[in-house]
This record gives sequence, C-alpha cells and structure tokens, in this order.
Amino acid sequence: HGFEEAGPLCDSCERLCHDIDECDRYDDACPDPNTFCVNRDYSYDCICNNGLLEKIIDGVHECVDINECSGTFEACPFEFSVCTNEFASWSCDCQTGYELSSFEGSAYGYESGDGSGEFSDTFCVDVNECHDSFTCPDPNAYCINTEGSHECHCTFGYDSVYDATGRFTGCVDMNECIVPG
Repeated sequence: HGFEEAGPLCDSCERLCHDIDECDRYDDACPDPNTFCVNRDYSYDCICNNGLLEKIIDGVHECVDINECSGTFEACPFEFSVCTNEFASWSCDCQTGYELSSFEGSAYGYESGDGSGEFSDTFCVDVNECHDSFTCPDPNAYCINTEGSHECHCTFGYDSVYDATGRFTGCVDMNECIVPG
C-alpha cells in the first residue's frame, strides 16, 4: 500500500509506481480527531495536534494533553500571572488584585495555546480597588490601595469593625468621653 501502478516503464515488463496521497484519498486516514495527516513517500503519518503529545498507552498510539502550566515550560512568564491548562491549550490571567495589560493597550496582549505567543508586552498590573466607592462600605472609612489588594481604615474617632473572616465591614463611633477603669 502507499503506491499504485502508473503505467509501463519503456518497453520492459517493469512497471512504474507513484505515491498515493492517503491524506487526500481517505477521509479516515487518521481517525483520531486530535491528529492531522501528513503524506510521506509510499506512506503517511498521523501527527498529534499542537498542544498534544503522542504516547503509547496499552499498545495504542494516543494524543494526550501537555500541561503547559507545569514543569519547565513557562506558559505565562510574567509576574503575578496565573496559568490555566486547557485541552491542547492554556490561558493566562492575573492573580486576584491584578489585571492583564499590555503596551498596545489591549487587556489580552498574548496568544495562548500554540506556544508561539508573544508575552514581552503583556503584564499584570495592580487594580486600584479604591477607585470603587463601595470598596470600604462606610461613610467614615477611607481606602488605601496596596500591591494586589487594599486596606480600609476609619477616620479619627471611629474604630474599624471586621467580620469573622477578617473582612472590613464598617466603622463604629468611639466614645472618647468614657474614661477607662
């Protein structure tokens, strides 16, 4: 297989054969949907799609996902980034308190999945939570932006109140007239 008779070669009894392109001729040359067909001289190969690795499992060639987010491959090589592995791909996002930015002004200045993404212009920048007037939910509170987060403080004469998880919930009036003890 892989070749067919092309006609007589001169006047001898030998026949000339030429390659069959199995990839064009047979729709099911590579039945695994995670592969693509590459014609070779007198044969063909089924190659795993980008983001997949060929492994032999129980004697069967299979294409398995490469976890681009683990090991030495730096899928998201910028500070405060978070890599999410997906089947045959990956995506980059930022840690809580940060957002993606790029020099081009696009929030998503990278390409994920095929290993050819350009990351040099992409980075995570601090989100200034203090721009949102509801960040510190009390009229007697003020917000201080910190790297990747924020702090709520109460104005003079008020004490901060926190819930059981340590989240700021508001301010209560201090009674400065009460003398301790």
